[in-house]
Amino acid sequence: MKTALPSSQITSEFYDFIYRNVDAAVELTLLDYNLLVIQAKRDYRKIMALEIFNPFENRLCRDIRNDLSETFLDVLEARSITPSEQVAAGFLKKDLPKICRDYILVRLKRYQRVLDTIELHGDELYISAAITWDQKLFFEVHELLEPPWMKAEGAEKLLLQALIRAAGVYLNLELDYTDRARKISLKAIPILEEHHRLLPNTLDADRLISSLKALDPVAPSLLSV
Repeated sequence: MKTALPSSQITSEFYDFIYRNVDAAVELTLLDYNLLVIQAKRDYRKIMALEIFNPFENRLCRDIRNDLSETFLDVLEARSITPSEQVAAGFLKKDLPKICRDYILVRLKRYQRVLDTIELHGDELYISAAITWDQKLFFEVHELLEPPWMKAEGAEKLLLQALIRAAGVYLNLELDYTDRARKISLKAIPILEEHHRLLPNTLDADRLISSLKALDPVAPSLLSV
């Protein structure tokens, strides 16, 4: 005998968690359903006990990071964090692990600080990238630089790619992925050394190169004004 999923027995985030892997239209045997609930409870407890925000290994973390960062260009264009706040609200109304909730709230504060600093120093691409970097928004640096990188040519294209890779170094160092970070830095350093003069003087390229060579776990500040 088959029975449709008894959704009335499941509420809130637990309901969503189960349905993430099961089509609501599919009918399950009662045994299958019970086994699914048992496994979902285990997985749910595991997620709620998260201690490290790691988008590389956790889907929820990855979804939060990606969805927020996708609003970053809209934030810069609108000069308002409203686009990010709208996405954040969708996550914050859910039953999130503390580490995820904290990530969202900190991200929103950093987005606002980026806007405040741009008001002081202007929104030229490399300056905006340095301001974003200095807020430790390394994934957002990638979001900011990728569109112009795709259109650029020659030395500028190489330089933009190197800056994106430099941000990738610190994305990995934040999570102690030292080997990955080293491999990425070895690709970025020669290009930065060759083409850093294309950057504005207010961006401290020498400090960035030195930090990449040393794999300094503390990201350098780039805006030198």
